[in-house]
Amino acid sequence: MMNNRTKLMGVMLMVAGLMTMGGCNIIGWMAAPYGSDESVIEVKAEYTKLEGKKIAVLVAASDEILYKYNEAILRTSRAITARMAENMPSIRVMDPTTVLAYQRNNPFWSTSGYENLIDALNVDAVVVVDLSEYRTHEPGNKYQWKGIVAGHVTVAEGNEAVFAQTVRAEFPEDSKVGVLDSSDEKIQLGMLSIFSRDAAGLFYDHEIVRKK
Repeated sequence: MMNNRTKLMGVMLMVAGLMTMGGCNIIGWMAAPYGSDESVIEVKAEYTKLEGKKIAVLVAASDEILYKYNEAILRTSRAITARMAENMPSIRVMDPTTVLAYQRNNPFWSTSGYENLIDALNVDAVVVVDLSEYRTHEPGNKYQWKGIVAGHVTVAEGNEAVFAQTVRAEFPEDSKVGVLDSSDEKIQLGMLSIFSRDAAGLFYDHEIVRKK
């Protein structure tokens, strides 16, 4: 059975690979060593009724976000989908590229109703992530790197929303002031790793490693 460190590094490499496919050249990952200065937090799933179902993850973002980060939707979708597929073996998750193609071909998809979305995508349920924040810098400071992703996560089955939760993630997670030496690619990788951990983690039990 894999220990916590092995599982954590596996997820980091998986997300890095997915972002490389999306056009980023991720050279490495900033990871603190697993040791006595860290603790493990047990997190219980908040919604468990996706087990055994076929689902699609749809991500929405404002024009302002997409102007600055034109791949925010695909990267977020890939990160969440990868987490769910890795940790929920009973579900089937649609390929993010296929879902994004549907969204682009149907620009008013968000107003079509959940039931129509489910029928069009031929799934049992949809997970809709509406991004409200997505940035890699402290506001007004282009030299201070601080990744922020926030969004409202909704699960819909039939024509009804059956679960909703807001998720917000910061990277570096344990730093209040951000970092000076980094890059846009590394910050996006880090913040999406944390956001996908918490957003997908709404649906399964998991552990979070934090500094004490």
